[in-house]
Amino acid sequence: MSPKEGGAFVCSPNSPSSHKKNNSGFMITKILVLLLVLPFANASILPDDCGEFSGWKLEECRNILGDSSLSTIEKEDLYLNLRVEQEELGSFDFVYNWNKQLNFRSIPSGVEAKSNGIIKDAWVKLVSVNKSYYDLNKSEWFVQHSGEALSAYSYSIELPTGTEQGDCRTRYSHELLNEELNIRLNGTPIGSEKISHYSVGVVDGQAMGFKAGLFVKTRLRVDHYREHSYCGRFGIPPVYYCYNVCEYSHTDYRENHVSVQDNFNAKTKDYSLELEASLKKNKGFNELLLEVSSSEPFNGFELKYGDSGFYLSESNFDIAAGENDTLHVTKTYGKSKKPENLIEQDYSESGDKRNAVLWTENNAECSYTFYSDFEQTTNDCGLTELKNARVIVETDYNTFDLEDDINASVTVLDDSNRPLANKVVLFRAGNQTKELTTNENGIAGTTVNAGESNGIIQASLKGNKEYQEASGLKRVPVTNEKSTETGKQVATFFISYYVVFLIAKKAVLGVF
Repeated sequence: MSPKEGGAFVCSPNSPSSHKKNNSGFMITKILVLLLVLPFANASILPDDCGEFSGWKLEECRNILGDSSLSTIEKEDLYLNLRVEQEELGSFDFVYNWNKQLNFRSIPSGVEAKSNGIIKDAWVKLVSVNKSYYDLNKSEWFVQHSGEALSAYSYSIELPTGTEQGDCRTRYSHELLNEELNIRLNGTPIGSEKISHYSVGVVDGQAMGFKAGLFVKTRLRVDHYREHSYCGRFGIPPVYYCYNVCEYSHTDYRENHVSVQDNFNAKTKDYSLELEASLKKNKGFNELLLEVSSSEPFNGFELKYGDSGFYLSESNFDIAAGENDTLHVTKTYGKSKKPENLIEQDYSESGDKRNAVLWTENNAECSYTFYSDFEQTTNDCGLTELKNARVIVETDYNTFDLEDDINASVTVLDDSNRPLANKVVLFRAGNQTKELTTNENGIAGTTVNAGESNGIIQASLKGNKEYQEASGLKRVPVTNEKSTETGKQVATFFISYYVVFLIAKKAVLGVF
């Protein structure tokens, strides 16, 4: 066997030591064209020993491998967590480098192998895309909008070595006419090597159809040798006899080709997080008000406020073993929340908003780090200090009868007595509640029945991202004029009756 240029191996030609007909049969010599695009590495997830570790990791690795109560999947998970520490972002680079070092010694699971003529067991596989993960909740693959696609392929060439019918000897050789690896994304070629780079527009949820295709074409050369008879006189005295010679007769060519492919379907994942942060100063403490907005459960939000902090996470990444000893990143969902040197006074969620109220005694610089699925970004909080406002409640009169309507007005001013327009106030009078919006003069008006007001009118400004909440109140005396008039008439009757009684009494006693 001698190496063929390019890493293949070819068999030495069939050269019998005599001119006798070769009856060796149709034994097959396999010519392995090993075209794996990945270099050699350990193919097993679990190592035979723990020599790669030291210290406590060495001891822990030995415990994992030796624990018979653990399943293989559990051991793999624990081992991988020793190999690489799981952080906020997925271990994409570790997984990708692992997959690049795999050696496929046999046809990988899940791919189709084809043969044709002397081409045997041709296959191609999309091994990994960096960066990608499998969402266990959605049962879908997601990829970054730009990255690398890793492929592998192989095939072998088998040449017959027996003699064909009518030949006394047959010689076989081959020529590789074409060997083409083609990687496409959504129908567009992105490469022809084991690692193909790709980039698409930043669109969340865009379909990403990766396709790896392998095309191999060969030409088999068959040299035919046929027996020819020669007769003549030889020797002294001459003797006449005939003999056979196996001589080259002719050559024919036979072409074969094979085409195989493998697919990988995913979606792009790209989303953002927005933070609105404000500080409300009170006597003795401050309130840090946070509104975190994201359309997707996010990987991590980490606030830094001086030496204090607040952490919020809604998803987690891990590593899992797949077919053929490959690794991939997985994503699950789970919430975790942790204040550090801050008092969590309130936390709520509504739609795509997460609101937190944190108490602190300090004033400090504020920044935050957002961990999306594939990257992290750090920004200033843009912290604003809430301004003060005043709410004034007025009525058209100072006293009202039970059946009167009260014309009330609410005025909202800033701390410099300038009117605040388009501010929403909550108006309350007894059991009546209304939402009012101030006009350009900072005034909102409404009408309410005096009898239903219980004598108290109040209005509250809803706190927003600029102003603190504020409220105003006015007490309104409410009387019943009909009840008062009736009381006067009754009193007059009793007084008149009493006067008549006194006059009658004096007349009876002879006073008059």
